[in-house]
Amino acid sequence: MNITWKYIKRFIANITNEEFKRWMVGADQNPYIVEFRQLGEKQAGRNIYIIENDDKSHGFFAEYRMTLNYLAFADRYHFIPYIWYNKDYCYAEKNRILDTDNPFEYYFEQPSDLCYENAYAGKNVVFAKNAHGDMVEALNERCCSYDVSEAYIEAIAEIIKKYIRFNKLTDKYLQTEYKKVKKDEKVLGVHFRGSDFKQNYNNHPVAVKINDMIKNTSELINTNGFQYIFLATDDLKAIEEFRKEFSGIVLYYTDVQRTNGNISVAFTDSRREQHHYKLGLEVLRDMYTLSKCDGLLAGMSQVSHIARATKRAYGSKYEVEKILNLGINRNGKQFRYGKRAI
Repeated sequence: MNITWKYIKRFIANITNEEFKRWMVGADQNPYIVEFRQLGEKQAGRNIYIIENDDKSHGFFAEYRMTLNYLAFADRYHFIPYIWYNKDYCYAEKNRILDTDNPFEYYFEQPSDLCYENAYAGKNVVFAKNAHGDMVEALNERCCSYDVSEAYIEAIAEIIKKYIRFNKLTDKYLQTEYKKVKKDEKVLGVHFRGSDFKQNYNNHPVAVKINDMIKNTSELINTNGFQYIFLATDDLKAIEEFRKEFSGIVLYYTDVQRTNGNISVAFTDSRREQHHYKLGLEVLRDMYTLSKCDGLLAGMSQVSHIARATKRAYGSKYEVEKILNLGINRNGKQFRYGKRAI
């Protein structure tokens, strides 16, 4: 794993300290190494585990997945988790949302009774690190890959069930919005990832083409008796093509930020009020609705992975679950995230 500049400076400062150097060599390779810090005197009888947002280039469910990985580590060692996302988070707003400046709390309740004042003044505090998340990622053949195993999906489903709770406003929003597309007949959930996926960046999935997604959708409708399609996508062209091919049976949310371009909507700016917060709500609503469908067809994406795990966390499975795995790009074409001022 990458060693941060903070630790490099510590290494240089302790260059003659052999014991410290041995600790540093193993610290970012051993996922079980934890460093307790005393930030204050509060919560003296509890081991607090602070989870901060991991990477400002992460979309909503990439960051969410990393948080689930850290929660799995906290759960294993009976630490008390507290989650804090800062202004680097892609969906952070300049102003407070729901009277909080913690973007995690825009959408979710904290997984424990800790608040910021207690967590960041705790007597026994461990900060989450990438190597901790690797513990659950070890269930996959490759760490932090889009190519995930069934065992990994099952593991994070248990974490979702135990720790993840929507806040009251988010829960009301999701229930109200879901009623707009809910059907008594069988619904096939389809997730099509366009925008920056079309660039086929290194270590990202080989992009599925719209025609291939339509072909597979037709096959599943014919063989499994789905009456409706719920389409979750960031791609305007996909909406157009699916409506043309499956006239009258395509369900989708109409107020989603979508694009025909090659840049993720997560890095877009807009004049609409609370744009970044709403981007998070929209993709969360898509994932939630996909998890309520009877079947799932998707490429490899963080949205589809989390929808699968969320459905299992609710105690059920899809009647049919088809993930189009065309492989992972190994081409040296590096992802470049957008930048914005907060």
